[in-house]
Amino acid sequence: MDVPHLRVPTPAPAKVWCAWVLYTDHGWSDETKIWLTEQNDGVFNYLWHNGTTPLNYTIHCSTSRDLSWFSLSEQTSIKAACTKAANVWFLQWAGPFAMILCYAVEAAFAFIFAQVSQKLVSASSSPDDDGLPYLKQVLKGCVLMLVLVLAAMYAAATYVSGSAVALSSAVFCLGALTMAATLGWMYAEIDHAKLKRLATEGHMAANILKILKSDWVRAMAVGGLNVFIPLLAVLDMLRQSMRKLQGTVQGSPDDRFTPTGRKVADECSTWNWCGILQKVIVLGELFIAIILGMKATYVFFSWLNTALYAANINFWVLTALVFGLGLSMFMCPIVPGSAVYLFAGVVLGAQSQLAGRPGFGAGIAAGVVASSIAKHIACVGQYMIGYYAGKLVKVQQMVGVDQVPARATEKILKTPGLGLGKVCILIAGPDFPTSVLCGILRLNIPQMLLGTTPIVLVSVIPQVTVGALLTYQVEADNESSSNIQSLVSNAVTGFAAAIQASAVLLFTWRIMKTVEQDGEELAKPRKEHEAVAKLTAQEAAYTAAFKQVSHWQAMTCLQISMLLLAVACIVSSGFLIAADFMITEKFCFRNFAITNKITDPIDLGGLDGNAWNIVIVPVGWLALAVATLGVARAPGILQDCLRV
Repeated sequence: MDVPHLRVPTPAPAKVWCAWVLYTDHGWSDETKIWLTEQNDGVFNYLWHNGTTPLNYTIHCSTSRDLSWFSLSEQTSIKAACTKAANVWFLQWAGPFAMILCYAVEAAFAFIFAQVSQKLVSASSSPDDDGLPYLKQVLKGCVLMLVLVLAAMYAAATYVSGSAVALSSAVFCLGALTMAATLGWMYAEIDHAKLKRLATEGHMAANILKILKSDWVRAMAVGGLNVFIPLLAVLDMLRQSMRKLQGTVQGSPDDRFTPTGRKVADECSTWNWCGILQKVIVLGELFIAIILGMKATYVFFSWLNTALYAANINFWVLTALVFGLGLSMFMCPIVPGSAVYLFAGVVLGAQSQLAGRPGFGAGIAAGVVASSIAKHIACVGQYMIGYYAGKLVKVQQMVGVDQVPARATEKILKTPGLGLGKVCILIAGPDFPTSVLCGILRLNIPQMLLGTTPIVLVSVIPQVTVGALLTYQVEADNESSSNIQSLVSNAVTGFAAAIQASAVLLFTWRIMKTVEQDGEELAKPRKEHEAVAKLTAQEAAYTAAFKQVSHWQAMTCLQISMLLLAVACIVSSGFLIAADFMITEKFCFRNFAITNKITDPIDLGGLDGNAWNIVIVPVGWLALAVATLGVARAPGILQDCLRV
């Protein structure tokens, strides 16, 4: 390409790329595609060649192509090669713009972190201010940032992955990098001594620090970094060795680590590693179960969509079936609500376009109504599960009904009407756990349903529309129309995911504000929670004894080996599955959306008629086998984790 290799500040590549696109007629058009193909003869020869004719855009990939004189297997190979070639063209054309976005994100983080660090230093050096008020604001901001990133990653995995796999992977990858950068900055720049002082000045800061220092959060950090932990340790030791050779060593010359590395090592040495590693296993199992559940859901909905399409059922009878299926799927804990909305849009959107059917708009409307009613009825069913489960004192203890954060959440949820915090919790939280929590907390059912109603606007309508647009896009004959439909579909999906993540951020902020304002009142003992306090006191001796015998020094080599083996299995399997989710070239599970067909060839997005082909041989099955090995001790590990 004529575009130079850009490594300059963000404004320069932006201007050069825009000028190249606008003033040289290189917009994303058929002429640009043909020009790009002329620059990539080698790519076309590599992707497909039948011995006499290489892949050609005009002959094989354009809308006017005629592949009828090729065999069926050759047609499949050509279509797959055209898809890969299109990815190469687009990456070449949009590469500078992607660099602009990367530079902008990097600059934004650097600017924010630099400004905050400077203010922290200035506040600490002021004779009239010890910097604690500003540190409190920084801590709140960092927590909100982490919550927003986690919410975006969750939305990418549930809302986006069903219709826009590439967008989902990009958001997930960016979220992981953002979390690592934020946590690293917090640990390196925030004075730990001041954090301890801050914890004594209010319930909000004390609860935040309690959460950040809990074994569950530490387990999330260990599980998230996984294979990078030993890598970072080795790199730190190599850096210290190089400093010794150069005579620029800092700290003790006999130390294997740099001062920063030693600080981290000393901090980690105080952790309850047995409890943390047990929780890593539980979190890893949960992560793997969610990914597998989503994959299985999409395959099942794809099969069901094909079966319903072939049955040619009356449209309104079909709408009733979609309602019943959606209601049953809502009652499954691992099925995301977005998959149900997408399914309704795909099935009813496609069926509504057939001859004699009510039309595309009516199909979307029917999908929205059926999904909305199913969602609200499912909320009541999930509420009843929580209501009866909440009669068990152990369940109340697990939820933490006697803890300040849970009581703050309860206070927000019991607000009458459509309070912002209440609505955000009900529409942004995971479908099944949120409604079950409402049952445990004994909320008013009509008020709960009222607070859930806005989900129709922010989730149901966008997701049903996306599902319907996917079927409209597949059946479109015009390429430009198809591209527009794809753009609109991705935009609507991104909007729904952004609303989801923003709602999580808002209700987290509202909970923090409630704890800050009413922390003392919320911390007071309550008569209805006396049984929970009594159970906690009864288990205190067991918890203390378990912590004592689970220290590394008290455990046998066999116990440590079995625990590390289970952790290694779960972490390595989770790492493979997470990496597969984030990158374009899959090696564990094939990309498969609800609109794909199981009977189609693998090269065209199908599974060759076998649903098990969604697992890629051999890495996918290897990851599942390793995960199964790690799950062997799951019942005992889970029981121990619930006690500490």
